[in-house]
Amino acid sequence: MQVPARLPSDWVVLLLAVLGATALAQEVGSREWFEQARRTAATISVPPDTYFEVTYRRYANGDEQLLAKLAAAIADKPEHPLRPEYNELARRLSRGPDVERERVWYFDANRWRISTELDWPFHPRVPWRDAGMDSESPWRLIPDTVTILDANNPSFGYDPAFDKQSAIIAWRFLVTQNIAAGAHWQVGSIERNGDEWTAVLINPEGTRHETYRGTLDQQGRLFIYESVMNRSEDDPKWLGTVTRFTRDEANIMPDLIAGLAPAIALRRESPIGALAPEEWEITKVSRASLEGSPDLVAIPRPGTTDPIRDLSALTGVLDRRNRTAYPVADGVIDRAGAVPIESRQQRRSTFDQWATPVVAVAMVLVVGVLLVLKWKVSNYH
Repeated sequence: MQVPARLPSDWVVLLLAVLGATALAQEVGSREWFEQARRTAATISVPPDTYFEVTYRRYANGDEQLLAKLAAAIADKPEHPLRPEYNELARRLSRGPDVERERVWYFDANRWRISTELDWPFHPRVPWRDAGMDSESPWRLIPDTVTILDANNPSFGYDPAFDKQSAIIAWRFLVTQNIAAGAHWQVGSIERNGDEWTAVLINPEGTRHETYRGTLDQQGRLFIYESVMNRSEDDPKWLGTVTRFTRDEANIMPDLIAGLAPAIALRRESPIGALAPEEWEITKVSRASLEGSPDLVAIPRPGTTDPIRDLSALTGVLDRRNRTAYPVADGVIDRAGAVPIESRQQRRSTFDQWATPVVAVAMVLVVGVLLVLKWKVSNYH
């Protein structure tokens, strides 16, 4: 069969039409592209061998008038449930936002570490906290306590998965502008006017609409600079909640979704106080192997040195694998003084999760009296 040297003109027209339709379907900002980008965003994590630093600033969610109202409500009532809210508002109004900084070394899913610094009086026992995974077990560390978690049977509130850590949530928000929010939400309208782009996501019940607004750059990438909850019939307090993203002008963030430019920072706030205004910002991205040795993911051990933290203040080890707490003195674990951990299933505060609340560290050595381990519990924001 002889192949014609030239296609008939009507074939050419048809072929160009098909190719044009295919290109249009994958065009950045199109419905097909956005739906695919959402599916990709739902799977995004941190690439192996990544180091990054993220800063959170959480502002006052109220004014002096609200502070006075809370003060009247809790007066002479030390255990009043509004006291933590009063303390937080008073602190943020008087000294500015609570600032939290996290450093992340991610070698792979089984070898990682997150170090967190707090610049506000969270709790006298916890000016900082670390979390890690060393292929053997996930662990948590505060100045006086090492907690070894059971990866195969995590207790409620102790999820050791890397993708559940706060720094990773921030990474996903900024790399994807949170377009995967609401796994079962549907893409409603999509509009483009020149370089301006708008899309609406609708929840399955149709009671919430969230609008995403973006702009296309000269490279043809879309940057979503804002998302707004413009309908919230099932829970009106979220109406008007807005997230504004800052573009990564320095290009330190990786492009993980084809056609979507990542953000470097965001600010979230609600006009009717559903959440406190907060800002997240990634300040550095590098390779984990250039920022620290893989040894820093190892479980911190009493009596040894740690590349990040001073372990000299350790007074207890809590091993959730065998449900046992051990007192520590002068870097030595007292295995004879072990105390079984009580099983609890109720929801715990963040402090509980980190301080690993068993019972507190008060050691009393008296003839005939056993060593008692007691861990104090307090609330975290």
